[in-house]
Order: sequence, then structure tokens, then C-alpha cells
Amino acid sequence: MTKKKQTETFYISCEGLQEYMYFEHLQVLINKVSDTKVNFKLRDNSGGDPLVVAEGVKKNLRLVQFSKNENLFYTCAAFDYDFKDDKFKEAITYCKRNNFKDGYSNVNFDLWLILHKKKYNKIVYSQHGYVDDLKKMYSLSKKDDIKNANIISKILMQIDLDDVKKAIKYAKELEKNSISLGEFYDGMPNHFNQPYLRIYEFIENIFNKLNI
Repeated sequence: MTKKKQTETFYISCEGLQEYMYFEHLQVLINKVSDTKVNFKLRDNSGGDPLVVAEGVKKNLRLVQFSKNENLFYTCAAFDYDFKDDKFKEAITYCKRNNFKDGYSNVNFDLWLILHKKKYNKIVYSQHGYVDDLKKMYSLSKKDDIKNANIISKILMQIDLDDVKKAIKYAKELEKNSISLGEFYDGMPNHFNQPYLRIYEFIENIFNKLNI
């Protein structure tokens, strides 16, 4: 008789469809290899600003009771900078005050997807700055809309767990570079340095917990 897998649940508030579908895909990848089943409770805040996404974590958890340490580990707000300075800072402060993981991307989640395929440190000046490189990376056509569900699926089909681990590695290198600049905000490396993101921390925590 096959032993039933233990289930670990993680709560994620997402800014949009890219993040939502990514974590759905990651859940499938993890559950294929892990002795523990993961269940991502996803809350989609499509079109919401960073603070709305951060506040969505609390809404997602309204029926769940965690200790402070568990809260930090099991929850994440996945939002983008997208040059929204005030809302971005407010979202980071909100996450810190409520003990949630601020899994943000600077400039946006496109950067995280690119890091699955190569080391990348390009500075961009608009929220669409990564699009051309992302399309090349995943063999998309110039007319493809990277926010479309079918196109997102095409991207995700090209991502496996080794790619995720590669993205974590490259994200850590970006973080080291940000720290080396010596600029800080709220006790952390400057959140406005780019390219820089923190979504990797939440995913790495899950991998470590599950021994992946």
C-alpha cells in the first residue's frame, strides 16, 4: 500500500497571471519529485499595484493562524516594482510589518523568467524593457503577447526544476552585486537597485524544506 504524501501549504498573493501560472507550474514540478506534496494557495490580484498584492496575503490568510516564524516561511507577496516608487515602498513596509515574505521583482517578473535560462544583468528603463530578450530566450515571435495565457504556457513548458535552481543561483549573484553598491533602504540592500529580485528566497526556502 502506497503511503499518502504529507502536504505542505504555501500562501502566495500574485500581481498577475504570469506569477499565478508560474506557481501552478512549479507546484506540478515539485510534486513529481518530492516525498512531500506542496499545495500553493494562490490569490490573483491582476492589475493591482504592489501594495494591493501585499494586502492580498493577509486576505489569503484570514482563516489561518500561524506563529510569526511560520508566517514568514509559508507566505509570500509576489509583486513587481514597475517604477511605482511609492506603492513599492509601501508594499515592502507592509510585508515587513506583517511578517510576510516580500517576493518582489525589480523591474518585474520577466527578469525572473529570463534568469531560468541565462545569467543576466541588464538595466532597463521601462516596464517593457525585458520583453524582447524574454521572447528570444523562449523562442517566441515578436508579435506574441507575454501576458497571454497561451504564451505564458509556452514559456512554462520550457522550465524544469534545474532551470529554477539556475534562476536562484543567478538571482543570488544579482543580490551580491546590489549589496556591493553600498546603498541601503530600510536596513536592506537598496530595493531600487536593478536588476534585483527577492522572489528566489521564498522558492529556495521551499526547496530546502523539501530537500529538493
